[in-house]
Amino acid sequence: MIAGKKVLGVFGFCNIRNFEQASVVLEEKVLVFVNKIAEILHKRVDQYCGHNNKNIGEAFLVVWKFKESEYFLNSQGNLQLIESDVTRNFADLSVVSFIKIIGDIYASADLRKYCR
Repeated sequence: MIAGKKVLGVFGFCNIRNFEQASVVLEEKVLVFVNKIAEILHKRVDQYCGHNNKNIGEAFLVVWKFKESEYFLNSQGNLQLIESDVTRNFADLSVVSFIKIIGDIYASADLRKYCR
């Protein structure tokens, strides 16, 4: 077994609301619906330097992982970010990404069809 190691990053979680009801109504079309959301999410996360980590049905986990040179182990044994313009800007990219994702989802004509 390989030992794990701690990393520092910004972790984002996106969950499709009322997914259980949507899956009942959409039946076999539910995968097309999820894939349309995934397409938007993956595009924006990639565009803003993040990584799409995992999809579990209605939930997506994404991460913006800091480089090891951007944090250290402090005296309490916790990872601590080195504050700099680079680390602040990198963290800001995660927020901008989610703002864009929300806007893209609301603006999507394909997804609006599902609301009807």
